[in-house]
Amino acid sequence: MIKQAFSDYLEEVKDEFSYATTAASRGDWREVWEVVKSHKGLVFGVVVPSLLFLRFPALVAVALRGSFYVGQLVFVGLLRSGNITQASSILWRRIVALSRERGIRKRKKYN
Repeated sequence: MIKQAFSDYLEEVKDEFSYATTAASRGDWREVWEVVKSHKGLVFGVVVPSLLFLRFPALVAVALRGSFYVGQLVFVGLLRSGNITQASSILWRRIVALSRERGIRKRKKYN
């Protein structure tokens, strides 16, 4: 189920970025901005680290190492406090809500 949802998400992102590319070639920057706003985490998660890696490769390695340790601390903290089930439940509800929102946007775009 999760694999299919992830596959659907990737296909939707691919479609939306193709749409944004077409809109940019027409000069419709408002549509491009809407796609960027809806996927700002993905854009900044890929573009910014790529630019930083090209300019400051050592800084990226330090940041990745630091984020790995922070992730471990958060996970161990959730395990020790017994809140791992609550955190996973909150995360799952957020994933479902995002999926519903994207479905609604997709239906509006194609109607």
